[in-house]
Amino acid sequence: MFAPVEEVLSTPSVLAIVGPSGIWGSGIAPADQPAPYVVWQTVADDPYVQLSGAPEDDLDEVQIDVYAAVEAQSKELARAVRAALDAAGVVNAVMFAAREQNTKLFRISFRADFIHRRQ
Repeated sequence: MFAPVEEVLSTPSVLAIVGPSGIWGSGIAPADQPAPYVVWQTVADDPYVQLSGAPEDDLDEVQIDVYAAVEAQSKELARAVRAALDAAGVVNAVMFAAREQNTKLFRISFRADFIHRRQ
C-alpha cells in the first residue's frame, strides 16, 4: 500500500519536462494543469503473505500515464519516466500509446510493479 511512485518519478530528467508540480496521483490532474504532465494510480495492491507472521512487503501494480500536446514530447517524457523506473529497480512495461479524443493530448501508459516495505 502506498508505493513510492512520486519519489521514484521525481528525477531531474522527469522534472525538467513536467516541472515541480507536474506529477499527480489518483490518476487525474487538475483541469487547469498544462501539458506535459504525469498521472498515476494504484491498480492492485497485494500483500506478500508469509506463514511466519503478518506481511512485511506489498506488491503494488501502478498505472502511470504521461500526457503531452506534442507526440515527440510524450515520447521524451515516457523515456524519462521509464529511466526513472529502471533506475529504481521497478519492473515496468508500456501498455499503449494513443491520442486522446477529447483533449487531443498524446498519452503513453505504463504498468509498473512496485515491491516495497509496508509503511
